[in-house]
Amino acid sequence: MAEPGWTFAPNGNGEEHGFHNPGVETFKDNLERYLAREAIQNSIDARLDLDNPVEVTFELLDVARSEIPAMDELADALKRCSSYWAKDAKAKAFFDRAHKLAQAKVVSCLRIGDANTTGVPGGDAERELGWYNLVRSSGSSAKAAGAGGSFGLGKHAPFAASRLLTVFYSTRLEDASSAFQGVTRLVTHDGAEGRRQPTGFLGGPNGRSIRNKKDIPKAFRREESGTDVYVLGYHADEAWEDEIVYSVLENFWPAIHRGDLTVTAGDTTVSKDNLAALLAKYSTDHKDFEAHLYYRAYTDTAPKTEQTTLLPVLGEASTYFLSGDQAYPNRVAMVRATGMVVYHRRGRSRVPYVGVFECCNEVGNEVLRQMEPPRHDDWNPDLPEKGENRKAKKVLDDTINARIKGLAPASTEKTIVIPDLSQYLPDDGDTPDEAFDGPPADGVGKNESFDRKTKTQPIPGQNLAKKQPTHPGGGSSGAGDNSGEGDDEGDTGGDSNEGDGGDKGSKGGGEGGAAGGSNGRHPVLVRSRAFMTDPATGVYSLTVHPPQQKPTGDVFLAVAAVGDDSLPVPVRLQAARVPGGKKLEVPALGRVGPVAFPKTAPLRVEVTLAEPRRLSLQVTAEEVASDAAQ
Repeated sequence: MAEPGWTFAPNGNGEEHGFHNPGVETFKDNLERYLAREAIQNSIDARLDLDNPVEVTFELLDVARSEIPAMDELADALKRCSSYWAKDAKAKAFFDRAHKLAQAKVVSCLRIGDANTTGVPGGDAERELGWYNLVRSSGSSAKAAGAGGSFGLGKHAPFAASRLLTVFYSTRLEDASSAFQGVTRLVTHDGAEGRRQPTGFLGGPNGRSIRNKKDIPKAFRREESGTDVYVLGYHADEAWEDEIVYSVLENFWPAIHRGDLTVTAGDTTVSKDNLAALLAKYSTDHKDFEAHLYYRAYTDTAPKTEQTTLLPVLGEASTYFLSGDQAYPNRVAMVRATGMVVYHRRGRSRVPYVGVFECCNEVGNEVLRQMEPPRHDDWNPDLPEKGENRKAKKVLDDTINARIKGLAPASTEKTIVIPDLSQYLPDDGDTPDEAFDGPPADGVGKNESFDRKTKTQPIPGQNLAKKQPTHPGGGSSGAGDNSGEGDDEGDTGGDSNEGDGGDKGSKGGGEGGAAGGSNGRHPVLVRSRAFMTDPATGVYSLTVHPPQQKPTGDVFLAVAAVGDDSLPVPVRLQAARVPGGKKLEVPALGRVGPVAFPKTAPLRVEVTLAEPRRLSLQVTAEEVASDAAQ
């Protein structure tokens, strides 16, 4: 047989195809994830011996240019693409780089190979079989019911990973027959004999695949049944192996746990034996990694963790749930027979939870397969046709919602616990009937009488212009006007910040745990409670708990009202004092101090509003700058 060559069919009067191939673009946003998902999914579908796992290998190779057939022809086609699309800057730049890469002495390739699989059957013209749909068609699939893919777009994922937009396929069947084909998906371009279509085929005359094993280039021959996919021009960074393993653990832990799959990426092999250890390792190394939590729910042996139900439309399905750990992501891993996590479904709950939904029966698995979009990352009720599977989706949602609801059933007790209610109540032993620093005054107590009519009070407007500081350090209040742009540490204000921004990591003002935003001041993280002791005159008792490392000097307190929007608004104060009658200064809007924390007790301060009103008050604090203290 003559040396393999590239064939690009004439374009004739057909439409032009530009640089953005929809099939390829589908997978570019998260390349390693989809590359691993699509490749492994195809291998699982072709499993040969059900008593042994499918083995998938991701191997990085440096292949000599001389071992790759017809590289001069491919380089010429890339150059022609650049010339034809010279006015498209992005396309020209890409094909110029690709042309240079195709001329290099060594080409980086990613081999994705499988074992314990059947290989891809069929000839170049057998449209109903796998080979034709893998190599010769676009947007079609010949997979059997229940298999992993349905749109046939997953085969575009390797092209998205190729800087040459070129992929080689080599397969061997159980009967020892072989096939080899190269495919490149470029753009419309001018060939030596007229305009050419973007897709080219490497093989024999007229682009036919190579079927004689001895004619297959040695570097791409297989010796056992299965399939190799070679991604030419694969750009591998230092973390490529880690990214592949991450994707494998995230997407295929169910199949690996069942013993249906093992995957090797570089020097790392993921199998049933080391799955738990690798999940634990990646949960430590990667903050956003959550697969170990779903695995925990799936393998937990506690009572009521697993429930198996016979569902309408879908048939038998199982759910696995754990709750209570704050690390749980409030999501459910959705799995069907392939053992791949299709997507993670969110759901609200009063308690944190993690769950797994698994449907492996033949009928339900096929229904769910039809509901998957091209990227196999959802179950859409409007697929394959609008509204066709809405009943199935409703059954699915109702089943999961019922399990989530069962994690935190409605309490039948008369007493319930309301989170964070304590911040709005007095400390133990404090009641509105007790005076701030002595016996209750006449007329104040359980039989108090006052006018409960709503009183209006204008909220002071905020001046957005830059203000002169009222004392050294700038700004006037730790609960200022939110107009500044405090930095990530929250201790300095922006152009017009009046002191807000003490919450570490926030931009500008906000509600943080301490007042900040003024040069020379340091926020103090405090806990506080405020309750009204005399509604008639607008008197509030404030209890302020210091942090473990109590400030050694005085602090300023900032008193603000907090509404439904959780935004603090400084309140106008008429007076402030501590137990014993010592008055405190009110130097600015909502600002009290300086004052020191007691040695062994929380700081108690009584404030009187300029206008009596019922408000939810928030107290923040900041250390007094040394120069201000003087």
